Parts: sequence; structure tokens; C-alpha cells
Amino acid sequence: MRIALKSYMKGFNKASFDGSEEAGRTLEEAIEICKLLESYGYDGLSTDAGTLDAFYYAMPPAYVPMGFTLDMAAQVKKAVSIPVLCGARMADPDMDEQAIAEGQIDAVVIGRQAIADPDFAGKIVAGKPEEVRTCIGCNQGCIWGYFTTGCVGCAVNAEVGHEADWRITKATETKKVVIVGGGVAGMEAARVAKLRGHDVTVYEKSNVLGGNLIPAGAHDFKAEVAKLNDYYRNEMKRLDVDVRLNTEMTVEALRDSGADAIILATGSVPVMPRSIKGIDHPKTVSGVDALLERKPVGQKVVIVGGGLVGCEIAFGYAREGREVTIVEALDAIMNTNNVPGMNKSMLLDAFEHYGTKVLTSARLMEVNDTGAVVGLPDGTETTLEADTVIMSIGYRPLPSMADQLSGCGARIYEIGDGSRVGNVLTCVRDAFEVARNL
Repeated sequence: MRIALKSYMKGFNKASFDGSEEAGRTLEEAIEICKLLESYGYDGLSTDAGTLDAFYYAMPPAYVPMGFTLDMAAQVKKAVSIPVLCGARMADPDMDEQAIAEGQIDAVVIGRQAIADPDFAGKIVAGKPEEVRTCIGCNQGCIWGYFTTGCVGCAVNAEVGHEADWRITKATETKKVVIVGGGVAGMEAARVAKLRGHDVTVYEKSNVLGGNLIPAGAHDFKAEVAKLNDYYRNEMKRLDVDVRLNTEMTVEALRDSGADAIILATGSVPVMPRSIKGIDHPKTVSGVDALLERKPVGQKVVIVGGGLVGCEIAFGYAREGREVTIVEALDAIMNTNNVPGMNKSMLLDAFEHYGTKVLTSARLMEVNDTGAVVGLPDGTETTLEADTVIMSIGYRPLPSMADQLSGCGARIYEIGDGSRVGNVLTCVRDAFEVARNL
């Protein structure tokens, strides 16, 4: 029997963010139910948490701690004699192994991680955890993909849902493939092209692989994104991909490379509008620079931009106890269908819980010594006191070399953010689609 050990709801269609205002099932009730189920003859209990009214606990995004139901399952284990299985954010093999060894539970239930990497268990058993393609807890391709398109996919595994016709097969002809950019799109393209048998070289102008995966994985609640980057870096080594760091490719160098195919995966950079007065003020910082700690972030923080990236930055700082205000030009934050509903509802509840202020239909006019001057919907202006003003209004692709490479003798492809600014899902799918057809 699959059973939620706690509802995490405080009313109809209203979750209890910290579980303290429980109007649904409590753990105490769940334990009594589990005893009854055992008496009725059930052979085992598969446990999780949440309900439709608290869907972000039933389908937890990365913001929910790994193994958040483990302690509850351990209490059930003490009350019954039949096996207790634990699900919900259990994709940490070290945590799982310890919990079973200590007798807290009898087994783990893996869902989304098995979509991201169907050979997850096999790789762990084989002693190769570094080869696991990590689920990043984004809900983008799996549950939200199903809700919005009727099909299940995966942000990090483009083959999901297309296993019969998108298999990676050996190419009939080995080609020399040059990839410019070592972010997630470039590394996925290199992985697939190498598996197809091509001669692959990746050129990355910085001293490290990862691109925007690095700032995206800097949040303590986005550790799986950092692990995904580790997976790709390991794949580059395991597959013996020729990676050239600290190498910025020019049009001339690409023309002289002798490549049969050139894949441009140069990525994107944060938008920092020069038209905003004070954009160069010491208090102003891009979201990327803030996450990478290139500039200090103070106690009072104004975040300009209420998309998913800006809201995740706000969530991170709010959890640390900082005073956070989000300024969004549209009439609502996360105002797009591309944000999974459970992720959005948890962030909205988090802002209510932490007292994060949200100003919508408002625009940043200036950054000064006091903070951020914001234009309000009624035409007036207000100054928000701030130690740091973080710009998170989007990304722009880096300049393309595609037109300049026309006629060079190689097939030219542009993928990832360099083609269209997107997310991990769009970058991985673009890269996979190009590389599997080389």
C-alpha cells in the first residue's frame, strides 16, 4: 500500500509550508493507519507525503530537502513488522544505504531519478556513482511535461518518451566535430557525438566546464545541478573527449580547423541594461555574480526580475534570513506556463512564510546610495532601502559566429542558449537532437 504519512495541508488547495498547521493527515494518524493495514494482511508499506492540496510535497521540487520523509518512515518502521519502503526525494545513494543499514527503513522507492537515468541502481551496484545522470528535481519534463503536453519527458535525458526512435547509434561515417562552448549544451552534444563514434573536440574559453550550470548549482538547494555538472565533466573524461580549456575560438581558427561539423554552444550572459541609471553602482550586481560570490550580498536585498531564476535567488536569500524584495515589471511573478505549478506554488508559499515582499507592475528606475528607485503602477516612485540590488531580468545570447562561418566547408549548428535562451531541458534536447543526427 502506498500511503502519505503527512498531508502538509492547512486547508483546501492550501499547503502548510512548514507542516505546522496540519488540517489533513498527521504522522500520528498515519502510524495508526499503518498498524491497521498490517492487521488487514498487507505485505508492505510504500511511504511518501503530501496530497493534491500540498502538491509540492507530493511531487517535491529541489527546494524540498532530500529524504524529507525519512524520519517519518523510520517511526512507522518502529510500529509495524512488515517492510517499510520510503519514497520522495530519495535519490541520494549514500543516504539510502545508511538508512537501510541503520534499520530506519527496509528499502527505497525511486521515481524521477529512474527517469533521468534508468540504470541508476545498476551504476550504484557496480560502484560507479559518478556515472549516474542526476535528476535535478526541476519537474520540468516529467510531471509538468505530462500535465501540459500529455507526454512524460526529462530535462536531463532527451531520450525519455522517444526510446524507440531516438536511440544513440554508431554513425556510418566518422566526422571531425568541433564544439565551441563547454556548458550543458556543449557537453551533451560532445557526449552524444562521441558515443556515435565521431572525433570530438570541445573548446571552452574559461578554465572550467559547466557554463551557467555553475551559478545555477550554487544554491544549497540546487546541489543536484552541481552534481549534473560533475556527471558531464566525468563523461568527458570517461569517453575521452578532447577538451581544450582556456581556449577562445575565433572565426579564423574554426575555418582552419578542418571540421566536418561545427557546433556553436557559446551560451548566454545576464542582461544588464545600460539605460538604467546606476547600473554600474557598487550596490548593483548580476544574479550570476551574486551566486558566484563575486560581490558581497548584504542583509537588505532587492531582486529585479520575478522570473523563476529571480525567485529562486530570492528564496535562497530569504532562507538565510535576509530581507528580500522582488521587483517585477509584469503583473505577476513567474508569469509563464514554463514554470511547473508545484515549484511556483512552493515559492509563493515560501515568500509568504519568510515575509518576502513582492512588487508587481513595477520597474527599476535607478540604483543609488540608498538602494533601488522603483516606478510604481500609479506613476509615482519609491525608494527601497537596499544593501544589494540584484539584476535578474533575463539572459541574452553571446554574439554568433554562424554567419561568418558560412561557406567554410563545415556544417554549422547553433544550440543551447546561444541559439535561444532557455533552460536545461531546452539545451539538452537541442544538443541531443543535433548530435544524434551528425
